[in-house]
Amino acid sequence: MRMMMSLKPEQALPSGLKAEWLSRDPAAVQAYRGDPLVHDRITPRLLRFIVDAGVLVRAQAPRWSLPTLLLYAGADRCVDPEGSAAFAARAPRRWVHAQCFDGCFHELFNEPPPARTQALQAVHKALQALAEPPVDALRQA
Repeated sequence: MRMMMSLKPEQALPSGLKAEWLSRDPAAVQAYRGDPLVHDRITPRLLRFIVDAGVLVRAQAPRWSLPTLLLYAGADRCVDPEGSAAFAARAPRRWVHAQCFDGCFHELFNEPPPARTQALQAVHKALQALAEPPVDALRQA
């Protein structure tokens, strides 16, 4: 890949990802395979950007100051779940709520129940928390 980056950074190459790595739900995998907008390509430039951005974000984790919900799949084969775990371990708990879904594949919202339901509930809970005024603001009112 390094040679391709220097010679043809925009050359689209097969990503090597397999549809069955996305979800444990056969219907979700079949829908993915039948989607005409899905492709199996990635450029060396995009791959380099993804890898470099992951390193940068993990390095910046201790300074994170944005409310963030990080849901990640423990059995993900498309990306390494250890990157998410490393970010979560270094990020301030005040700002980052992380939840690993052990045994799940890459697309949490396309996993079979109960994992899909639990992932959606985690998003709902996080959005509700963001919508609630801080306790201090209620005391001042």
